[in-house]
Amino acid sequence: PNIVIHNGYDPEAFHPDEVSGSAVRRSLRVAHGAFLLGSISRWNSQKDIPNLLRALRMTAEQGLRTQCLLIGRGLEDGNAELADLIRRHGCEQLVVPLGSRSDVQGLARAIDLHLLSSSGGEAFPNVVAETMLSGTPNVVTDVGDSALMVGNSGWVLPPQNPEAMSHATRDAHLERTDVS
Repeated sequence: PNIVIHNGYDPEAFHPDEVSGSAVRRSLRVAHGAFLLGSISRWNSQKDIPNLLRALRMTAEQGLRTQCLLIGRGLEDGNAELADLIRRHGCEQLVVPLGSRSDVQGLARAIDLHLLSSSGGEAFPNVVAETMLSGTPNVVTDVGDSALMVGNSGWVLPPQNPEAMSHATRDAHLERTDVS
């Protein structure tokens, strides 16, 4: 018989911690009660940052005011190609490119929703498991094992569909405000 052993995660590193998440939000000057999105990724064409930006723009046009932290290698202000994409999509006020960070655990707790916009190239995206372990729900594209990982606890949508990502983001916000 075939046996599948998925990746293991350190529960000491990734777990819900409201105090830690709030401290990170304060350090980033996030307004109290703001709906904060995050995309923990890297600058790579398979991560489909253009469709993520399209979805963020659509979400803002529908009246949901939020910001999205772009976290990971190449997702920083010094990336001229990224800066051009952000300008072309009208997302200057919607995204905060943070680049590589050593405090990913705290960031995973600080965001209200994690967005994985990949169009391919994923197998078992660790960031989905790490954010879920941190108590953060996910909106993921149906690539690799993302749908299997999220199951019924988040939103799974087709790749390269910014309308679906925008809709799922608004649904997640409504769900959060219904619970609060």
